[in-house]
Amino acid sequence: MITGGGLLSRIRPEPAEARWRRPLPVEEFVTMSASSAQAQPAIAAVGPEFLNRVRELCGRHADGGRVEVPYVSEAFYGVAAP
Repeated sequence: MITGGGLLSRIRPEPAEARWRRPLPVEEFVTMSASSAQAQPAIAAVGPEFLNRVRELCGRHADGGRVEVPYVSEAFYGVAAP
């Protein structure tokens, strides 16, 4: 429950979650991976070899040239408490 006075003190946050998958062509996934903050140090350390390894990994898990990336979307909304 949110503390304070008035209406806000009667609102309770409720989470909502949706799990979904996004199919991506392997090259699109590699491009997306290359731009991530997590991949940048690896690219700086080993150069294009990192992206080749990502392609190789995708090749092991791809179906029809696409990989499915799992996502979780979260939202929080307020519910008036009695």
